[in-house]
Amino acid sequence: MKYTFRGSEITDFQRCPKRYNYGWIQNLEPKVQNEKLTLGSAIHKFLETWYMSRRFQEAIEEMRNYIDDVVMNSDMEQVVIDEMIELAQGICLNYHRTYGDDSNWTVLAVEKQFNVEFDDGTVYTGTIDLIVEDEDGHVWFVDHKTTISLDIYDKNSDMDRQISRYWWALEQLGYNVHGFIYNIVLDRKSTRLNSSHANISYAVFCLKKK
Repeated sequence: MKYTFRGSEITDFQRCPKRYNYGWIQNLEPKVQNEKLTLGSAIHKFLETWYMSRRFQEAIEEMRNYIDDVVMNSDMEQVVIDEMIELAQGICLNYHRTYGDDSNWTVLAVEKQFNVEFDDGTVYTGTIDLIVEDEDGHVWFVDHKTTISLDIYDKNSDMDRQISRYWWALEQLGYNVHGFIYNIVLDRKSTRLNSSHANISYAVFCLKKK
């Protein structure tokens, strides 16, 4: 039987072997739903749907449906759920207003799943958030992140092993990869939402071939 491993599986093992054991060997799930992870996954669902359909309202509805499904059987208080939905909608609206055009990007794939087999039969599998071609014909792959700080990505992007693994996998699939983009949505929740959403911003870090 072929052994298959995922990129996220490797990342979890490198971060914390105990976390890897709980999640991947024992298949355990957290008893308490993490609000920050739920928010990040909801924003990810919005971006996935937006770049797949280019229909804003559809993307918002998919984001809302995701949150509804996650919190349905959770112990999260309703006031927390309502605030999270409001914050998520504000972030998505701001993203769409500012970066919704993206006319210099041609979307090649959304949530691209790949399987690359090694000589010994081992299969490396994973999912890449977004693959685009820019106006110069260069191919980039994109990783969406929702975070409260850019520091970790600013400091670690050159050493992020998942980037190099995904880059290699795409080239095995025939893509001539020019570079990588962190599509980072900043969630500064110290003041929650305000009417102007001025506390929410966005940034991109790029790595490319020399």
